[in-house]
Amino acid sequence: MDAIGQSFPGAGPGVNGLRARAGTALADARWPWGRSCCTRTSWATRCIFVAALAAGVIVWRRRGAAGAPARLWAALGAAGALAFLVALKWQPWNSRLRTPLFVVACPLIGVALEGRRRLAAAWATAFCLLALPSLLFTWPRALVGEGSVLTMPHVAQRFRNQPQLQPVYEAAADLVRDMRCERVGMVLGWDGPEYPFWPLLRVRLGRDVRVEHVLVENASARLAPPFAAPPRAR
Repeated sequence: MDAIGQSFPGAGPGVNGLRARAGTALADARWPWGRSCCTRTSWATRCIFVAALAAGVIVWRRRGAAGAPARLWAALGAAGALAFLVALKWQPWNSRLRTPLFVVACPLIGVALEGRRRLAAAWATAFCLLALPSLLFTWPRALVGEGSVLTMPHVAQRFRNQPQLQPVYEAAADLVRDMRCERVGMVLGWDGPEYPFWPLLRVRLGRDVRVEHVLVENASARLAPPFAAPPRAR
């Protein structure tokens, strides 16, 4: 529904109605991330969605033994997309999680364009051109310009989204080093960045340090392994 509503703005009211009926409306109190995390889909993603939808229709209309495997692939791809919507619903990371669905759609697009060389060449060229801005200029991992990943230090890249956290994380890593801890308890919010802390600890303590989430209050708290012994300093 996300892709439909953003690819075709006129369908927005209908999509919002479906969201409300399915219990996935952004105004729902169960939605913990707020409206700010739902960003618009890029034109490249919209084109992939439209291409996959068109290819599925073309393949599904084919008859005979040659079209049967492609139709089965289209049905499995549609089932996977439906399972994705039902299981994951709304969260800030859908853009990366739906990439496998686009990968599944690629063979369908190839089958739909079979025998249409000029159309296939034009479509491939258009996709390559649409991908260039994302490849070269997407913040915060741009390849060219100021802040390029080719010139920016790795530590600064890890804090590119939230540079104000770099001195805080470095000070915490220094404190862990000075205390010579073997195990570290980490308390973060629902979207607190964890991965920048790991390399800072490894630089200071090597790979022997163990980091665990503590004071977890959501449903995953029951999965926490029991501490074998209280944390101690070396």
